[in-house]
Amino acid sequence: MKELFKSLLFRTSESTVIRECRRCGTEVSASDTRCPQCEADTISEYKIK
Repeated sequence: MKELFKSLLFRTSESTVIRECRRCGTEVSASDTRCPQCEADTISEYKIK
C-alpha cells in the first residue's frame, strides 16, 4: 500500500495502472494472473490519469 501512495504522489508519467485482487485487495504485479495472498483469479485493473 505504501508503494501505491508513492506512485500516485510522485508519478512521472501521465497515467498509473493499479492491479489488485477483487477478493482481498492485495496489489498484484502485471505478470500475476492470481493473487499471491489468497490465490483468487479475479484481478481488477484501474487506470488513473
